[in-house]
Amino acid sequence: MEPSDNMNHSQDAANGHSHGETSAIDSLRESVQTLRSLFQATLVALVILAGSLSIFLLREVSLVRQQVRELNQFASTYETTTVPMMRDFRYKLIEFARLNPDFAPILSKYFNPTNFSDSPKVMPAPEPREGQAPRLPELPEN
Repeated sequence: MEPSDNMNHSQDAANGHSHGETSAIDSLRESVQTLRSLFQATLVALVILAGSLSIFLLREVSLVRQQVRELNQFASTYETTTVPMMRDFRYKLIEFARLNPDFAPILSKYFNPTNFSDSPKVMPAPEPREGQAPRLPELPEN
């Protein structure tokens, strides 16, 4: 034994502790120190986990914002270029059907005028009676 151990034992003996109680207290101190070390390691692991989760969520938020910008740009482009082209195509088809009555049944079958909200003057064509040609939709006046 080292001199410091002898000193601790003599102090324990002076305090009324026996050798068995001293070893139990030392074992308890060692257990508490081990428990503190495990608790600190757990806290460090939780801090690292929380930081990693925060970084992951930050990246996800930035990706979602980028996707929202791209989708807004796509919707804007669609509204400004594609929709007018489709309307123009529809008006040309209606005009073509007026000049070519054979095309009227095809037009009324696939291009129902009630599908377009920008032309409230256009009424849906009534169902053709037997022996009659289908009626063409009216073009709205611009």
